[in-house]
Amino acid sequence: MAQRGRPKGTTGNRKTGGRKKGTPNRVTQDVIKRLQELDFSPLDELVSLYRDPQATIDIKVNIARDLAQYVYPKRKAIDHTSQGERLTVIISGDDAKL
Repeated sequence: MAQRGRPKGTTGNRKTGGRKKGTPNRVTQDVIKRLQELDFSPLDELVSLYRDPQATIDIKVNIARDLAQYVYPKRKAIDHTSQGERLTVIISGDDAKL
């Protein structure tokens, strides 16, 4: 059976044509253009909803969580293995409790 497309794992057979990396597709470009024509900003709408005094705390938390991902980096889990070494933790200070 003949292989279709470019062979995997080979060099020298680079992709040619198409969009450059990071360029939005046609549908995304159309949505952005239409939102601009309507003078609609989803960000402004979310902030407006957040500031609404009648908004519930659940709505405010969801909006803040959704917007935070654009401001703060997402944290990745860290896996630690000790390989049998002993770990000593020293807690000091007036507020230290065991």
